[in-house]
Amino acid sequence: MKFLFPFRGGGSKQRRGRHTPAREGASGHGNCYHPRQPPALTLAEDEKCQLSALVQIKLDETRTLTLVSTDEQFETAGEQLKVIAQLRERIKGTLKPLIEFWHQGHKAHTGMLATLDGPLEARERSMKQGLARYQKEKEEARRREEERLRREAEELRRRLEEEDRKRREMEAAATRRKLEEEALAEAAAREAEGDHETAELILEHAVQQTEIVPEPTPQVPVVVLAPVVAVTTPKVRGVGFRQVAK
Repeated sequence: MKFLFPFRGGGSKQRRGRHTPAREGASGHGNCYHPRQPPALTLAEDEKCQLSALVQIKLDETRTLTLVSTDEQFETAGEQLKVIAQLRERIKGTLKPLIEFWHQGHKAHTGMLATLDGPLEARERSMKQGLARYQKEKEEARRREEERLRREAEELRRRLEEEDRKRREMEAAATRRKLEEEALAEAAAREAEGDHETAELILEHAVQQTEIVPEPTPQVPVVVLAPVVAVTTPKVRGVGFRQVAK
């Protein structure tokens, strides 16, 4: 039986060599090397189409050889297995250099990313923590200042209320003294006239009046509000970090 693919490895070696990345010397960079010309990201379309056609043809040719029932089929299947093995070697030889090259590139650049970006990421995290600490300190200072102002406002309110209470007590005492003095003067005048009974009534009435002297009107209560202290932390656009809960 004549087969369509009587190739013997030469093509695979040639194709494998074509895709093997070349290395440069150390050139003062330790064990680093740089590919002179990286292979294409994938096979060219004509190569992919050629390999796909070969695979499909071989699948079509061997469709009936999965079940062997005669000596002829046995021999044919054996020969076809040789061709399939050659085709598989050709495919592997074509694709493995690409796979290996990009696999090594992935590993190298993943390590380079960790080497270059890792210190920056750590510094970024440390600086953001510093911003958060500073913001927290500013917020704590703001709260302490608000608390200080609140206490001052409360103390001022109590002092004003105490002053108003004393003022009203003094006004009430002055009113009682005036009533007593007026009553004494009037009673003395009646006594001088010999009207003892009226003098006693005036004094009794004066005592009653001093007991029911109305309380002076309180002043309008003074409402002292503690000022709100605003946070003065500067804003930096484009930089975000965990905010401090208020």
